[in-house]
Amino acid sequence: MKKQVAYFLFLTIFLGGAFSPVFSKTQDLFFEKEPYLVQIHPNSLTVAWQTNAPAKGQVFVGKTAGYERGTVDVSTEQTAQEVTLTNLWPGTVYHLKVVAFAGSGQVSTGDWLVITASHPQSTGQMAVFFTKSVDTTLALYAPAKGNEEPYKALVERINQARHSIDFCAYSLNLTEISDALIAAKNRGVAVRFIYDNGHHQSAVDQLRNAGITVIDDSFGKLNDGHGLQHNKFVIFDARDTTSFSDDWLWTGSYNFTWQATQDNAENAVLIQDESLAKIFTLEFNEMWGSPTNTPNPDSARFSQQKTDNTPHQTNVNGIRVEAYFSPGDGVQDKIERAIGTASDNIEFAILSFTRWGIRDALIDRFNNGVAVHGLFDRGEQGNSYSQFNNLKNAGLDVLYYGGSGMLHHKYMIVDGHTESDPLVETGSYNYSTSAEKYNNENIVIIHSPLVADFYWQEFAARYHNSGGKAPLTTAVREKNPPVRPISFTLGEPFPNPVRVNDDRPIEIWLQNPTATKGGISISVFNVLGQRVATLGGNFSHPGLYRLTWNRQDFSGRPVVAGIYFLQARAANRSIVKKIAIIE
Repeated sequence: MKKQVAYFLFLTIFLGGAFSPVFSKTQDLFFEKEPYLVQIHPNSLTVAWQTNAPAKGQVFVGKTAGYERGTVDVSTEQTAQEVTLTNLWPGTVYHLKVVAFAGSGQVSTGDWLVITASHPQSTGQMAVFFTKSVDTTLALYAPAKGNEEPYKALVERINQARHSIDFCAYSLNLTEISDALIAAKNRGVAVRFIYDNGHHQSAVDQLRNAGITVIDDSFGKLNDGHGLQHNKFVIFDARDTTSFSDDWLWTGSYNFTWQATQDNAENAVLIQDESLAKIFTLEFNEMWGSPTNTPNPDSARFSQQKTDNTPHQTNVNGIRVEAYFSPGDGVQDKIERAIGTASDNIEFAILSFTRWGIRDALIDRFNNGVAVHGLFDRGEQGNSYSQFNNLKNAGLDVLYYGGSGMLHHKYMIVDGHTESDPLVETGSYNYSTSAEKYNNENIVIIHSPLVADFYWQEFAARYHNSGGKAPLTTAVREKNPPVRPISFTLGEPFPNPVRVNDDRPIEIWLQNPTATKGGISISVFNVLGQRVATLGGNFSHPGLYRLTWNRQDFSGRPVVAGIYFLQARAANRSIVKKIAIIE
C-alpha cells in the first residue's frame, strides 16, 4: 500500500495527472472515448479506449486492412482499456481495428491508419520562416527568423535532395525554384509536381518543357478541377529507404511567388522526420493516383473525391505533430478541438475566416476566461460572411491587419508562452467553407513550446503594427511570471516496455536547441521517488544526444521489474518519461 501511495504522489508531483471517473447506465455498448494513441514509439504503439460499461476487447493489426499480424486480446472486462502493440517497424503505416464486446453487445472502429515513430536517426529538426519582421524581445527560447525570403531555404533543400521531390503548389512564379527542380531532375532525382488548374505560369511551363511530369486538379477520370488545389507542401527523399535523416517536409501558408516573398505576411515550416514525410506522401499519392513516378488517371483523386487515407498523428523526436487534409478529414473539427484545449490564450492570423463553428469555439473559450487576440486581412472588410464583426461584438480582441501586402497567414497559437501544451496550427487552410468542403488543403498541429514561441514573436509584431494594445509579453493569467525554462525536448524511451531478460539498453534522444547555462541533468527514479541512476554529462551545448540506460543502478546491479521515471531537468524546466520493465 505504501508503494501505491508513493506511486500516486510521484505521478501527481511530476506528471500533474488527474482522474475523472465516467459512469453511464446506457444498456447498449458504445465507446465513451474513441480509441486513441497514448504513446507512439519506433517499434511500438499504445492504444487506449473507454466504453460505457465493462467490456473485453481485441485489437486487430497489420500492414494491410487484412490485419495479417493477427489480434491482441484483452480478456479482462473493464471500462478503460490500454493495449501496447510491440515488435513493429519504425516509420511504418499500420492498419488497426479495435473491437469491444460484453455479453451480446459489441462496438468496433472502422479501419484505422496509424504510423510508428521514425527511426531514431531522424533528427526531428524544425525551422520556421516568416517574411515579415518578428519581435525577438519576446523570445523565451530563441529568436525567430523574420524578414526571410523562404524560397532560398527551399532551394537549398531542393539542391540537397538525392532521390525524390514531391512538390504540391497552388502558385509558382519563382524561376529560382523551377531552375532548382530542373537541376534536380537532371541529376537523377525523381520529381513529381501537382498544380492548381486555374493557373498558367511560365515557371511551371519550364518544368513541363524539361520533362518533369506536372498534373493539376482536373487530371483523371474522377476530377473536374472543382475547388482549388490550394496545398503548399513539398516532400523530400521520402520515397526511398537509404536514409532516415534525409526525409523532409515543407509546409505553411507560403505561396512560391514573388508577391508572397516581397509583399505578403507569410510563414513556412521545415521539418526533418521520416514518419511525417510519409504521411504527406500518402496524401500526395492519392492526388497523383499512384505511388510511382507516373500519375494514374483512373485513381487520381482531388477535392470531394478524396478519402481519409492517412495517419494523423506521429511523434517527432518527442514532439506530437498532427496532420490533416481537406476535404475528407474534417479539418474544421480538428481546429475546434485544438481551440478547446486552451486554458490561457489564443492568437490567430488569418486571410479568410467565415466558419461559424470556429467562431463559436473561440467565443466559448473567451467566455471561459481565455484571452483571444486575432488578426484578419483587410480584404475581409465588407465581406458579409466574415466573422470579424461577430467576434468583435462578442468582446474578443480582433483587428484588421495594418501592414503592407496581404495578411496571407493561416495560423493559430494555443496557450503559447504557457506551460499548458503550447501548440501551433498552420498550413494552407483558411477558415472558410471552400477550404473545408471543396479545396485541397493541409494543416499541421505542432505541440512544441519552441515553435509556439517563434509564432508568438511573429504575431506580436503583426498585432502591434496593426494597432493592438495588449502587451502580449506573458501568458494572460501570469501576474508574476517565473523565470522561463530552457527549451529542450526528450524523445520517447525505446524499447518501452522492456522485459527483464532483454539485453538491449533503453535508448533516449535528447535535443537541445540552445546553449543551456548549468546544463541538463538526466536521472532515473523508481516509484518511491528514489534516484537509482544518472545518465551522461551535462549537455550544455546545442545538439542532438543519444542516451542509453542499461537498466542498472548506481552500484551496477540490474534493477527489478517495475515502473521507472526518466527525468530531464534544466533550471526550472522538467520533462519526465515513464519506463516499464516487465517480467
